[in-house]
Amino acid sequence: MKEDPANVVERCLGGPSAVAKLVRKDASSVSRWKLPKEKGGSEGRVPLKNLFKIWCELIKAGAAVSLEQIVFTSAERIEIDALRTDACVGSSSQNPAAPSSPQTLQKVGVTE
Repeated sequence: MKEDPANVVERCLGGPSAVAKLVRKDASSVSRWKLPKEKGGSEGRVPLKNLFKIWCELIKAGAAVSLEQIVFTSAERIEIDALRTDACVGSSSQNPAAPSSPQTLQKVGVTE
């Protein structure tokens, strides 16, 4: 089962109380991150203002998590994985829109 960012953070840092102490909020505020927006939550997302501090703490703790796991929801990570799989099917010479192609680099304002 894939976890949403709020669950990953709580699991890796010792629960909502530990995360709350880190971000200087109460535990109920941190637990609310997992609720849907209509109930005052952030739908499993970690608020952006807390991401850097949490990421640094995860690194210090030696947590085996990726930045993607604390930024993107499980549904978004599934989409990202599918895009990566699709991108790996052909080489950049077969796919003119591959990330390393000159056309793609020009679209994002990068020159070779």
